[in-house]
Amino acid sequence: MPGILWPGSLWPGILWPGILWPGILWPAVATGARALLASLRFAERGARHLRGQSCSGVARINTPAVNAESRATDHRTESTAAISSAPIPMQDQPPPHPDVGSAYARYVLAVLVLVYVFNFVDRQILSILAEEIKRDLHISDGDIGFLFGTAFAVFYAIFGIPLGRLADLWVRKSLIASGLFFWSGMTALSGMAQSFGQLAVFRFGVGIGEASASPAAFSMLSDYFSPRVRATVIALYSSGVYIGAGIGVFLGGVIVDSWKGWYPDPALAPFGLKAWQAAFFAVGLPGLLMSLWVRTLREPERGMSEGVVTPPHASPFREALREFMAVLPGLTLI
Repeated sequence: MPGILWPGSLWPGILWPGILWPGILWPAVATGARALLASLRFAERGARHLRGQSCSGVARINTPAVNAESRATDHRTESTAAISSAPIPMQDQPPPHPDVGSAYARYVLAVLVLVYVFNFVDRQILSILAEEIKRDLHISDGDIGFLFGTAFAVFYAIFGIPLGRLADLWVRKSLIASGLFFWSGMTALSGMAQSFGQLAVFRFGVGIGEASASPAAFSMLSDYFSPRVRATVIALYSSGVYIGAGIGVFLGGVIVDSWKGWYPDPALAPFGLKAWQAAFFAVGLPGLLMSLWVRTLREPERGMSEGVVTPPHASPFREALREFMAVLPGLTLI
């Protein structure tokens, strides 16, 4: 019964009256459009009529006294308008900080983009190493899914909130450097895992460390760049996501293939490392050195791009711990 299943095909007079019944639909549309245009023209004529009445309805008394008073009033009005339209000097606003939008600010942006690249390289490399890890540690696809998704995401989400609060209160370059050192170390230690449990613990650490990067980086960039270009700066920083994701998968594959070519027998490899273990070491260890580089950055004054400098917090870690307890299940009532 195609007439029931496909009424749009066999009964177009019901669903598509604008195609087969133009004598009904389109005249109605045209009539409505004409009525709308007529209403707009009527409203415009009414507005012109009212303006004309307001101009002509006031009787003018052409006496010398009235004319002189009118000219004096017009002169005062023009003087007041000239004064009100004159630019008001902004004496109360301090000059912009020299570091805002400077060459050094762009240098900080480049370093933080590189940190974000490291972030996603360490996060994504597990996907290309999955088959090697499954075969060597004798784990299942479900275990790999847990390592790649749940083990990372849960700890990233839980620790991201208190670490974001810490970025509001503490030295942000130190927070980024510490987080980078921690997650890079956890990535390198993943190459020493001998069981599913050990690898899961190291992935927990990667999630915790990486949660520190973006909140502190967004805060630093907001102080180094004015609101006029801030969206562009954040977009440039966020490009590290896709650069790192692409490099991580590609680099992991290249390392595995190269290691197998150099050492077909893993027993002859340095320290007896498998190809997937070498890949974790290769992407994790450079991050330890990168953290020392991040530590050399200048910490911007908080709020300097908008002229509202915020004093440092007296106890940032206590505040972050309070935030951490507030998001943990079972501790929210304390």
